[in-house]
Amino acid sequence: MRYAVGGSACAATIVLLVNQGWYRGAEAAMAGAAVSRWLGYPVIVARGQQTMFFAFHGTGIAHMLGLQVTLGCSSALLLMPVLLVTGLLLCVGQTPATRILLAALLAAGIVVCVNVLRLVMIALMVDWWGVATGFGWGHTLFGSVLTLAGMSAALAAFVLVLSRGGRVRAA
Repeated sequence: MRYAVGGSACAATIVLLVNQGWYRGAEAAMAGAAVSRWLGYPVIVARGQQTMFFAFHGTGIAHMLGLQVTLGCSSALLLMPVLLVTGLLLCVGQTPATRILLAALLAAGIVVCVNVLRLVMIALMVDWWGVATGFGWGHTLFGSVLTLAGMSAALAAFVLVLSRGGRVRAA
């Protein structure tokens, strides 16, 4: 059973790569829902184009800005190593399968949530500082820092769950 689940996790890496366009559309929809709910901006999502359009600065839907979730800006590339390592650990590791799967779910959840938060942050910075400055700083600098912090947190959570079984022991 471990080999079947491990092989499925490895196969999911390939499936995600092949279907990354669909996944990026879903990610644009998640970001659009978050921008609408958290920031209150009008949002239109074009899933087929992997783009979230939002009206900022009270400009209304006639002046929407589109954020396209490209492969380089998607959490898909960050999820693939999680899936691959999970599959390999299930196939060759000694750690209980439930612990490996819990670690993978937690790490994947962190990666996805951080990327959605990054897209919301870009929309907010565009609102605050305008398109040129807000997108530049929000996407390039702050977005990169947030992504690195998110990946670090995901890796730490993955290792912590694997090494401690998800429980912090008293010293």
